[in-house]
Amino acid sequence: MFAVIDRATARPPPPMDVSDSCAPEMRHKGEDMPEEASGHPGLGYARELLTQRHMKNMRHELPPHMKSNVLELFVVGAAMAMDKKNPLVSYAEATSMDDDQKVLLVLYGKLENLGEIRELYDLLPPGEDPLDFSATSESAELLMAMYLRGFVDAYGDCSAQPATCLDALQGDWAMVLYDASMEYLLVARDPGARAPLCWGTASETGALLFASDIRLLKNECGPGAAAASEFPAGCFFESMETDEYGHVRSYVRRGKPMRAIGRVDSHGQLCGTMFRVASGDGIAGMSRNGSFGELAAQVAM
Repeated sequence: MFAVIDRATARPPPPMDVSDSCAPEMRHKGEDMPEEASGHPGLGYARELLTQRHMKNMRHELPPHMKSNVLELFVVGAAMAMDKKNPLVSYAEATSMDDDQKVLLVLYGKLENLGEIRELYDLLPPGEDPLDFSATSESAELLMAMYLRGFVDAYGDCSAQPATCLDALQGDWAMVLYDASMEYLLVARDPGARAPLCWGTASETGALLFASDIRLLKNECGPGAAAASEFPAGCFFESMETDEYGHVRSYVRRGKPMRAIGRVDSHGQLCGTMFRVASGDGIAGMSRNGSFGELAAQVAM
């Protein structure tokens, strides 16, 4: 799977921000340009084209036999894609909303404690939810249902969310959720880092890029701290409409601040950013300095 989130609606954390290298019109969150008197589209349309270009470039990195299996989902401010034939990848989509209000969710992996989560959050069985959305797996359906209900549990409590909900999930999973109406992005990964998830920042546009295989990102992401790297395990990233920058937090060690550490390769060059709990203890699944780890023989998408 892979996803592109426009910089106008979701900003990377400061170490991964590439404002200085972006085109001037791409530097400020939420900035837009009116249509010109000649009738040419403004910056909003230009950003949509850039999002599509990122998707095309990442799709180009796929093996030939996989390119025809790609399913793409577009919404204002974001785009997501997945291999339709990969049983580990599923998605959920709000179906009755316009593109500027739609919610998209892509999930790699599956949850193992579905029954327990349904009971904790008082969710109806699959297919019986009155909310109008579609999903291709029970795990994706459950995650979308919890989000659309504000992560309110069976007792009406929505405090310390989404961390409490994410911490309750069991299984090998990684997810990307984007709500166009709220300009809200939520990305998370299981504590054991068993589901693949990488991220980085596009050097030209400042867009946030996510993928289940780091090779899909390397040519799109900027150099230095913005380079493609592993998403931290046991953590989630949030970017809201009112935020100047997004935030990385641990849902395993809630309340403890995170610190960013520049990742250096064997030549001493900065090649990405790692995030650790500020106590200095490492988060499980972090990439080691000087190595992105072993790449799978096949692209995992």
